[in-house]
Amino acid sequence: MARKTTFELEDQLTPRQLAALLPALHDLTGHAAAWRGSYILKELHRQPAQTYERHDLAPDVVFYRGDGQREQKTLIVTFCGRAQRPNMSWSLYLQYLPSELFDVAILCDRSNNHYYDGIAGYASSMLSLQRRLAEDLQFSSYRRLICYGTSSGGLPAIRAGLLGGAHRSIALGGVFAWPIYRLQRGQNFQTFDPICGCYAGRPGQVLLIHGSNERDRIGARQAEKALGAKRIRVTATTDHNVSHQLYLAGKLLDFHGRMFEFGNARYF
Repeated sequence: MARKTTFELEDQLTPRQLAALLPALHDLTGHAAAWRGSYILKELHRQPAQTYERHDLAPDVVFYRGDGQREQKTLIVTFCGRAQRPNMSWSLYLQYLPSELFDVAILCDRSNNHYYDGIAGYASSMLSLQRRLAEDLQFSSYRRLICYGTSSGGLPAIRAGLLGGAHRSIALGGVFAWPIYRLQRGQNFQTFDPICGCYAGRPGQVLLIHGSNERDRIGARQAEKALGAKRIRVTATTDHNVSHQLYLAGKLLDFHGRMFEFGNARYF
Protein backbone atom coordinates (compact mmCIF):
# COMPACT_ATOMS: atom_id res chain seq x y z
CA MET A 1 0.00 0.00 0.00
CA ALA A 2 2.83 2.42 0.84
CA ARG A 3 4.46 1.74 -2.53
CA LYS A 4 1.16 2.32 -4.37
CA THR A 5 0.64 5.60 -2.51
CA THR A 6 4.18 6.66 -3.36
CA PHE A 7 3.60 5.96 -7.05
CA GLU A 8 0.34 7.93 -7.03
CA LEU A 9 1.86 10.98 -5.35
CA GLU A 10 4.89 10.89 -7.68
CA ASP A 11 2.46 11.25 -10.58
CA GLN A 12 -0.05 13.64 -9.01
CA LEU A 13 2.35 16.21 -7.58
CA THR A 14 4.70 18.46 -9.52
CA PRO A 15 8.44 18.55 -8.73
CA ARG A 16 7.98 21.85 -6.90
CA GLN A 17 5.12 20.48 -4.77
CA LEU A 18 7.24 17.45 -3.86
CA ALA A 19 10.20 19.67 -3.02
CA ALA A 20 8.01 21.55 -0.54
CA LEU A 21 7.27 18.25 1.21
CA LEU A 22 10.91 17.22 1.65
CA PRO A 23 11.26 18.41 5.27
CA ALA A 24 8.09 16.53 6.32
CA LEU A 25 9.08 13.36 4.48
CA HIS A 26 12.58 13.26 5.94
CA ASP A 27 11.54 11.88 9.34
CA LEU A 28 8.95 9.34 8.21
CA THR A 29 9.27 5.84 9.70
CA GLY A 30 7.70 2.42 9.15
CA HIS A 31 5.91 1.77 5.86
CA ALA A 32 5.83 5.49 5.11
CA ALA A 33 9.62 5.49 4.92
CA ALA A 34 9.26 3.86 1.49
CA TRP A 35 9.31 7.43 0.21
CA ARG A 36 13.05 7.49 0.81
CA GLY A 37 13.55 5.17 -2.16
CA SER A 38 11.74 7.53 -4.54
CA TYR A 39 13.94 8.57 -7.46
CA ILE A 40 12.32 12.00 -7.72
CA LEU A 41 13.00 12.76 -4.06
CA LYS A 42 16.64 11.82 -4.54
CA GLU A 43 16.80 14.20 -7.50
CA LEU A 44 15.19 17.03 -5.55
CA HIS A 45 17.87 16.71 -2.88
CA ARG A 46 20.48 17.29 -5.60
CA GLN A 47 18.98 20.10 -7.66
CA PRO A 48 16.21 22.74 -7.62
CA ALA A 49 12.75 21.63 -8.67
CA GLN A 50 11.43 22.46 -12.13
CA THR A 51 8.60 24.96 -11.79
CA TYR A 52 5.76 23.40 -13.76
CA GLU A 53 2.16 24.13 -12.79
CA ARG A 54 -0.43 21.38 -13.29
CA HIS A 55 -3.74 21.94 -15.10
CA ASP A 56 -6.16 19.02 -15.57
CA LEU A 57 -7.98 19.32 -18.91
CA ALA A 58 -9.68 15.94 -18.37
CA PRO A 59 -9.06 12.97 -16.00
CA ASP A 60 -6.44 11.56 -18.38
CA VAL A 61 -5.28 14.73 -20.13
CA VAL A 62 -2.98 16.81 -17.95
CA PHE A 63 -1.18 19.99 -19.01
CA TYR A 64 1.94 21.28 -17.27
CA ARG A 65 2.75 24.93 -17.92
CA GLY A 66 6.38 25.96 -17.64
CA ASP A 67 7.83 29.46 -17.46
CA GLY A 68 7.72 32.12 -20.17
CA GLN A 69 5.70 32.62 -23.32
CA ARG A 70 4.45 29.74 -25.45
CA GLU A 71 5.76 31.20 -28.69
CA GLN A 72 9.29 30.85 -27.28
CA LYS A 73 8.84 27.27 -26.07
CA THR A 74 8.32 23.72 -27.30
CA LEU A 75 5.17 21.78 -26.44
CA ILE A 76 5.75 18.08 -25.75
CA VAL A 77 2.60 15.95 -26.02
CA THR A 78 3.37 12.72 -24.16
CA PHE A 79 1.52 9.44 -24.77
CA CYS A 80 1.92 6.99 -21.87
CA GLY A 81 1.95 3.23 -22.33
CA ARG A 82 0.12 0.56 -20.32
CA ALA A 83 1.77 1.59 -17.04
CA GLN A 84 0.21 5.06 -17.52
CA ARG A 85 3.67 6.56 -17.14
CA PRO A 86 6.26 7.84 -19.63
CA ASN A 87 8.66 5.05 -18.55
CA MET A 88 9.13 6.78 -15.17
CA SER A 89 7.09 8.78 -12.69
CA TRP A 90 5.48 11.92 -14.10
CA SER A 91 7.39 14.14 -11.69
CA LEU A 92 10.76 12.61 -12.55
CA TYR A 93 10.00 12.99 -16.25
CA LEU A 94 9.20 16.68 -15.73
CA GLN A 95 12.28 17.21 -13.59
CA TYR A 96 14.41 16.19 -16.58
CA LEU A 97 12.73 18.77 -18.87
CA PRO A 98 13.74 22.41 -18.20
CA SER A 99 10.54 24.31 -17.40
CA GLU A 100 11.80 27.50 -19.07
CA LEU A 101 11.98 25.67 -22.40
CA PHE A 102 8.88 23.46 -22.40
CA ASP A 103 5.22 23.04 -21.71
CA VAL A 104 4.25 19.38 -21.35
CA ALA A 105 1.01 17.44 -21.77
CA ILE A 106 0.72 13.89 -20.43
CA LEU A 107 -1.98 11.56 -21.75
CA CYS A 108 -3.24 8.16 -20.57
CA ASP A 109 -5.33 5.54 -22.36
CA ARG A 110 -6.90 3.51 -19.54
CA SER A 111 -8.49 1.14 -22.06
CA ASN A 112 -4.97 0.09 -23.12
CA ASN A 113 -6.11 0.14 -26.74
CA HIS A 114 -3.24 2.11 -28.27
CA TYR A 115 -5.39 5.28 -28.29
CA TYR A 116 -7.46 3.90 -31.20
CA ASP A 117 -10.57 4.91 -29.22
CA GLY A 118 -9.02 8.21 -28.17
CA ILE A 119 -9.27 8.93 -24.44
CA ALA A 120 -12.49 8.14 -22.58
CA GLY A 121 -14.49 11.27 -21.80
CA TYR A 122 -12.28 13.47 -23.99
CA ALA A 123 -12.12 12.14 -27.56
CA SER A 124 -13.54 9.03 -29.25
CA SER A 125 -10.81 8.29 -31.83
CA MET A 126 -7.18 9.02 -32.63
CA LEU A 127 -8.16 11.65 -35.19
CA SER A 128 -10.61 13.41 -32.87
CA LEU A 129 -8.01 13.21 -30.08
CA GLN A 130 -5.39 14.92 -32.25
CA ARG A 131 -7.85 17.62 -33.30
CA ARG A 132 -9.07 18.36 -29.79
CA LEU A 133 -5.54 18.47 -28.39
CA ALA A 134 -4.53 20.89 -31.17
CA GLU A 135 -7.38 23.19 -30.15
CA ASP A 136 -7.13 22.88 -26.35
CA LEU A 137 -3.34 23.10 -26.21
CA GLN A 138 -3.06 25.67 -29.03
CA PHE A 139 -0.45 23.77 -31.04
CA SER A 140 -0.02 26.62 -33.52
CA SER A 141 1.01 29.10 -30.81
CA TYR A 142 4.23 27.21 -29.94
CA ARG A 143 7.67 27.55 -31.42
CA ARG A 144 7.75 23.79 -31.88
CA LEU A 145 5.52 20.77 -31.32
CA ILE A 146 6.95 17.37 -30.37
CA CYS A 147 4.81 14.25 -29.96
CA TYR A 148 6.46 11.59 -27.80
CA GLY A 149 5.28 8.20 -26.63
CA THR A 150 6.62 5.16 -24.81
CA SER A 151 5.80 1.48 -25.35
CA SER A 152 2.15 1.16 -26.48
CA GLY A 153 1.98 4.97 -26.52
CA GLY A 154 4.94 5.21 -28.89
CA LEU A 155 3.25 4.62 -32.24
CA PRO A 156 0.15 6.66 -31.27
CA ALA A 157 2.58 9.55 -30.72
CA ILE A 158 3.94 9.02 -34.23
CA ARG A 159 0.40 8.99 -35.65
CA ALA A 160 -0.58 12.15 -33.75
CA GLY A 161 2.60 13.89 -34.85
CA LEU A 162 2.02 12.99 -38.50
CA LEU A 163 -1.59 14.16 -38.35
CA GLY A 164 -0.69 17.35 -36.46
CA GLY A 165 2.38 18.37 -38.44
CA ALA A 166 4.77 18.04 -35.49
CA HIS A 167 8.36 19.22 -35.77
CA ARG A 168 9.42 15.84 -34.37
CA SER A 169 7.51 12.65 -33.53
CA ILE A 170 9.22 10.08 -31.29
CA ALA A 171 8.38 6.50 -30.36
CA LEU A 172 10.48 4.95 -27.60
CA GLY A 173 10.02 1.18 -27.57
CA GLY A 174 6.91 1.55 -29.74
CA VAL A 175 4.85 -1.59 -30.31
CA PHE A 176 2.10 -2.33 -32.84
CA ALA A 177 -1.38 -3.38 -31.75
CA TRP A 178 -2.87 -6.73 -32.78
CA PRO A 179 -6.38 -5.98 -34.17
CA ILE A 180 -7.22 -9.69 -34.11
CA TYR A 181 -8.09 -9.32 -30.41
CA ARG A 182 -10.65 -6.64 -31.21
CA LEU A 183 -12.17 -8.81 -33.92
CA GLN A 184 -12.47 -11.70 -31.47
CA ARG A 185 -14.42 -9.41 -29.13
CA GLY A 186 -16.67 -8.24 -31.94
CA GLN A 187 -15.25 -4.70 -31.89
CA ASN A 188 -14.45 -2.47 -34.83
CA PHE A 189 -11.10 -0.85 -35.44
CA GLN A 190 -9.64 1.86 -37.66
CA THR A 191 -8.20 0.36 -40.82
CA PHE A 192 -6.42 3.53 -42.00
CA ASP A 193 -3.05 4.01 -40.33
CA PRO A 194 -0.89 7.12 -40.83
CA ILE A 195 2.13 4.85 -40.37
CA CYS A 196 2.19 3.99 -44.06
CA GLY A 197 3.91 4.97 -47.28
CA CYS A 198 1.35 7.73 -47.90
CA TYR A 199 2.94 9.73 -45.06
CA ALA A 200 6.54 9.07 -46.03
CA GLY A 201 8.51 12.19 -46.83
CA ARG A 202 6.14 14.57 -45.01
CA PRO A 203 7.73 17.56 -43.20
CA GLY A 204 8.85 16.78 -39.66
CA GLN A 205 11.25 14.19 -38.35
CA VAL A 206 10.13 10.77 -37.11
CA LEU A 207 12.39 8.95 -34.64
CA LEU A 208 11.99 5.28 -33.73
CA ILE A 209 14.15 4.54 -30.67
CA HIS A 210 14.56 1.13 -29.06
CA GLY A 211 16.91 -0.93 -26.92
CA SER A 212 18.85 -3.96 -28.05
CA ASN A 213 16.01 -6.46 -27.87
CA GLU A 214 14.33 -8.26 -30.73
CA ARG A 215 10.69 -7.40 -29.97
CA ASP A 216 11.27 -3.66 -29.96
CA ARG A 217 13.58 -3.86 -32.96
CA ILE A 218 10.90 -5.58 -35.04
CA GLY A 219 8.29 -2.92 -34.25
CA ALA A 220 10.69 -0.07 -35.03
CA ARG A 221 11.84 -1.76 -38.22
CA GLN A 222 8.26 -2.10 -39.48
CA ALA A 223 7.56 1.59 -38.93
CA GLU A 224 10.94 2.54 -40.39
CA LYS A 225 10.14 0.71 -43.64
CA ALA A 226 6.68 2.26 -43.91
CA LEU A 227 7.74 5.84 -43.24
CA GLY A 228 11.39 6.01 -44.21
CA ALA A 229 11.91 7.19 -40.63
CA LYS A 230 15.11 7.30 -38.60
CA ARG A 231 15.60 4.25 -36.39
CA ILE A 232 17.98 4.53 -33.42
CA ARG A 233 19.13 1.52 -31.40
CA VAL A 234 20.34 2.17 -27.85
CA THR A 235 23.05 -0.43 -27.52
CA ALA A 236 23.61 0.14 -23.80
CA THR A 237 20.56 -1.90 -22.75
CA THR A 238 18.31 -4.78 -23.81
CA ASP A 239 15.56 -3.48 -21.53
CA HIS A 240 12.22 -2.40 -23.01
CA ASN A 241 12.33 0.58 -20.64
CA VAL A 242 15.31 2.37 -22.14
CA SER A 243 14.69 5.57 -20.15
CA HIS A 244 14.92 3.86 -16.79
CA GLN A 245 18.23 2.20 -17.64
CA LEU A 246 19.67 5.48 -18.91
CA TYR A 247 18.50 7.22 -15.74
CA LEU A 248 20.27 4.63 -13.59
CA ALA A 249 23.40 5.16 -15.70
CA GLY A 250 23.25 8.94 -15.22
CA LYS A 251 22.57 9.55 -18.93
CA LEU A 252 18.90 10.56 -18.96
CA LEU A 253 19.50 14.32 -19.23
CA ASP A 254 21.71 13.86 -22.26
CA PHE A 255 19.14 11.48 -23.78
CA HIS A 256 16.30 13.96 -23.23
CA GLY A 257 18.50 16.69 -24.65
CA ARG A 258 18.95 14.69 -27.84
CA MET A 259 15.31 13.75 -28.21
CA PHE A 260 13.80 17.11 -27.31
CA GLU A 261 16.60 19.32 -28.62
CA PHE A 262 17.98 21.28 -25.70
CA GLY A 263 21.27 21.76 -23.88
CA ASN A 264 24.62 20.72 -25.27
CA ALA A 265 23.50 17.27 -26.42
CA ARG A 266 24.34 16.18 -29.96
CA TYR A 267 20.91 15.83 -31.53
CA PHE A 268 19.65 12.68 -33.20
